[in-house]
Amino acid sequence: MNEVQPIREKRQINAIKKAIRGRDLLLFTLGINPDGASFSYNHATHALVVTLPAGGTATVDAPGGTTWTGDIKLNGTLIATTDVVGGGKSLKGHKHGGVQAGGAQTGTPV
Repeated sequence: MNEVQPIREKRQINAIKKAIRGRDLLLFTLGINPDGASFSYNHATHALVVTLPAGGTATVDAPGGTTWTGDIKLNGTLIATTDVVGGGKSLKGHKHGGVQAGGAQTGTPV
């Protein structure tokens, strides 16, 4: 069996929600994923974990943008389709001062 049939009857859903609390309610609401994908939040450590099986992908479609507060650690390659800006400096459009012809190294971005 590779699929789980949803419970569609509201009376039954409400009875289950009333009987369970916290993490179990969240897991019940999200459902059981037979491929091993999981979503969990530990309120004691304030840690959100989303795990996808091998080959899994994730997409966030937010035309208005997203905001992240805190450091981001990336294990992999970051691909930007337009530009990367750090400290107000554009990766595509920044300038370097003190450039000399030949094999000399440039200075830091201006």
